[in-house]
Amino acid sequence: MSQDIITPKAYRFVILWAAALVLFFILVGFYGTWKLLAYKDHTAQRRKTWLESTTTGISPGNTPEAKAAAVRVGIYVNRIGEVDLHALSWVADFDLWLHWRNKGIDPGETFQLGNGEIDAREKREAYVDGAERYERHRVKARIAKYFDPTRFPFADEPLVIQVEDGVHSVKALHFVADTKNSAVSPMATVNDLIKIDRAVAGVRLHDFGSNRGGGRRGLEEANVH
Repeated sequence: MSQDIITPKAYRFVILWAAALVLFFILVGFYGTWKLLAYKDHTAQRRKTWLESTTTGISPGNTPEAKAAAVRVGIYVNRIGEVDLHALSWVADFDLWLHWRNKGIDPGETFQLGNGEIDAREKREAYVDGAERYERHRVKARIAKYFDPTRFPFADEPLVIQVEDGVHSVKALHFVADTKNSAVSPMATVNDLIKIDRAVAGVRLHDFGSNRGGGRRGLEEANVH
């Protein structure tokens, strides 16, 4: 009967190999923890910057004029569908409502998404009470979103639905966020990797840097929405 014998040299090799593996996993764990903490700090800074720009996004010269119609806008996200890392997009199913006083505008017909494409929209509710106007639309859309593959799925990522008016500039119409009623359904996510930490509704001005030729306005300044 043969019997394997581990020589002192082989024994030392096994010990060194085992120690190297332990050191490797310690370094990997340390690096992973360090990266997760860095992601957390970076995410917190991005969120702070975004919130500050949302509340202070009206710059001098771009403030809504007194005659501009105020349109209160709110969103309730019913469902967050497919998140496609390759197509850099995600799917949203949400209710969007608008409340305004008649000033010759119809924001229910002219709203659009600044960061996505609307696949389907349906007016679910509408009423007129004197000068008061209200509409609620059900919208399904694919939203553009860049996901950093080195961060996903460990870091937080903002999922933004950017609503804007496709016709009127800030001189004719400005949005007011319905922060009280805007929210995300507790059952909105269908992916266990997606956890909604916080929902925020706000308004920012978007300067296109062009009036797209201006039409009849010709030489007016660049459009701000």
